[in-house]
Amino acid sequence: MDWLFQFPRIVYERGTFVFLSGWPVWLLVCVTIAVWLVLAWRLFWPQDDLPVTRKIRELSLGGRLRLNLTGRTLTIWALQSLFAALVLFLVWRPGLEVSALRSQQNMIAVLLDDSGSMLEKDGGETRLATAKRVLSDEVLPGLRDRFAVKVYSVSGGIRALDDLAGANGGGAASHLGESLAQLARDTSNLPVGGVLLVSDGADNRGAIAPELLAAIRARRIPVHTLGIGRTEMERDVELEDLRAAPRTYSNAKLSAQIRIRQAGFAGKPARLTLKLDGKVVANKEIVLAGDGRPQIEEVTFPAGAAGAKILEASLDAMEGEPNFANNVRRQLVNVDPEKPRVLYVEGEPRWEMKFVRRAMEDDETLELVTMLRTTQNKIYRQGIEDAKELESGFPTIPEDLFSYSGLVIGTLESNWFTPAQIQLIRRFVDERGGGLLMLGGRNGLSDGGYGSSELSGILPVNLGTSPGTFSRTPAKPALTARGEESLVTRLVDDPAENRKLWEALPTLADHQKVGDPRPGAQVLLEMGAEGRRTPLLAMQRFGFGRTAVFATGGSWRWRMQRDHKDMAHYNFWRQLLRWLVTDAPRQVSTELSEQILLDRGDVTLTARVRDKKWAPVNDSTVTARIVGPDGAGMEQRLEPVAGQPGEYRLQANVTQAGTYVAEIIARRGAEEVGRDTLSFRREDGVAEAFGRVQNRALLEGLSARTGGNYYTAPDASRIPEELTFSQSGLTMKETRDLWSLPIFFLLLAFLKVAEWILRRRWGSL
Repeated sequence: MDWLFQFPRIVYERGTFVFLSGWPVWLLVCVTIAVWLVLAWRLFWPQDDLPVTRKIRELSLGGRLRLNLTGRTLTIWALQSLFAALVLFLVWRPGLEVSALRSQQNMIAVLLDDSGSMLEKDGGETRLATAKRVLSDEVLPGLRDRFAVKVYSVSGGIRALDDLAGANGGGAASHLGESLAQLARDTSNLPVGGVLLVSDGADNRGAIAPELLAAIRARRIPVHTLGIGRTEMERDVELEDLRAAPRTYSNAKLSAQIRIRQAGFAGKPARLTLKLDGKVVANKEIVLAGDGRPQIEEVTFPAGAAGAKILEASLDAMEGEPNFANNVRRQLVNVDPEKPRVLYVEGEPRWEMKFVRRAMEDDETLELVTMLRTTQNKIYRQGIEDAKELESGFPTIPEDLFSYSGLVIGTLESNWFTPAQIQLIRRFVDERGGGLLMLGGRNGLSDGGYGSSELSGILPVNLGTSPGTFSRTPAKPALTARGEESLVTRLVDDPAENRKLWEALPTLADHQKVGDPRPGAQVLLEMGAEGRRTPLLAMQRFGFGRTAVFATGGSWRWRMQRDHKDMAHYNFWRQLLRWLVTDAPRQVSTELSEQILLDRGDVTLTARVRDKKWAPVNDSTVTARIVGPDGAGMEQRLEPVAGQPGEYRLQANVTQAGTYVAEIIARRGAEEVGRDTLSFRREDGVAEAFGRVQNRALLEGLSARTGGNYYTAPDASRIPEELTFSQSGLTMKETRDLWSLPIFFLLLAFLKVAEWILRRRWGSL
């Protein structure tokens, strides 16, 4: 292709087509049409001895004059016309006008990745050695003939190199985005014609942040990338990712999702181990999936007591695996010491409330407050903190209801609540972010009038407005596919044993028919009754909170009719109520940009501050005290985020490896609004063990977004010439003649040879 078209592709992409003869284009069109007409006259006009005037007269009168309009003649005319048009096109001297960098007046920055991943061997040679060889043999000599070239090493930042020997692969991390942004700042007063990044694309952040990319693009400097290293895994097992809830309550059951990718060990057995603060909490035997295919494994584990804990997932090293440093992933889990409170309201004495209270008696995770209507104007309270709590009945103001994280409503008519209380319950879910669980009963759900109330629209199933949905006929619970995956209905960890346990549970003595689930809702349990299956347990997110419907009041039979050692009923209710309050925010809730900082120290803390009515607090003073692994602390102020009411943010930086504890306190004047505590961790020398194949997608994306090109090692010889046509730096206009391209002469020869072959075959030479 290079020989046929003489110039690199970039010349055609960025050049402007022109005719260098200076003759007008309309004249070219007219001459071409005239030549086509002459060729048509010669080929189609009858070649006999009749006078021309007679031929014209017969044509005008519709006579029998026969033109040579055969397929063969048309083919010859087309070939001759194309030949003539191409010759005339070349006579007009086609060319390209393109901007090119002025010789020796622009700088080209060459950035060589100097991180640990570049010491990975591909074909007996390290990636760094390959990069140095390609640069010294094929790239740098050509660049130095045309430009002022500066070479930098890239790892945590950029460092100027006198020669390539200064790069030794000793960098602990690759921060490509930050390095490019730093280069853009440092060369702001220099005519930079382009940047050549030589790397395997193993950025420890996984991607280049949009704000860094914007800073690079603001200089309008094209970033060209030269990808080094293999693009496919070779005989390695990598634990690519570990994800678990970053925050939870004490003794809660959590699920960890581990993503694994391997090559060379497909179908081999492996053991996956989960540790919490160094203690093994789960093991799982797995079979490795096909080469290069991502594999997701899920493991459940108990969170244990309160505190900041390191969750570690690891795969045992495989026989013959050269790199097993990437078989381990860590994450921090903040187990909160505070107990969320759940309010359970019932309209009549039921076994269900009694057994739910028993299930939660020894649970250190939640506080269950119950409110039972014994007569129309009398209530019985249990689990209250003081005598005034719920003294006047169900809360009527946000401050009282919003102090709870979850709300359970049993068999209680909707008109027992005032319209204002119904609206308050809706706000409890939508704005406060609490959880609402509705239970079945003779005065619950549709039979309680909730189908026509304002709560109907926030529930995960359509209730309908018709009464008579409550029944005391037996109903058998059954797990759905979603239920088999959910932690709420996972009574034991083994999926097969869990199914058997649900199948062995007693039938329910009462149930309530509900409508179809809403879009986005999850049905975890179904029940078979009266020849059809209907949702038994359904849940969904709504606003900032979550809602669920458990269409029975008879789950107590799962405890009463089983062996006294069977904990299925207790486990189910504990997990259901924990789900109800999960993610329910505090008045001060803080999020981290990342909990594990790999080979870097910058972290963003974002705090959302609400008052007791859950309205955003915009006039508070929010401070963060961050205590490092050495015990030293620093206090910094979080600044309000523009356009985000009640939101405050801090960009912090930590320098030491280890665990950090951050306490965020919000004050309004002398009054404390609330506080939050969470932890994060910095780990150094870990990230370079992961992502050992070339991240071609990152390099190609970086080039595409900045106007550069992506190259591989075999393409490196093209780089010096193609960088000449950069649109940055000091440029000048150049013209390139196209009339002498070999492709045109080959086309001319092809047209004539094709005509000669056809004429010879048809016997018309």
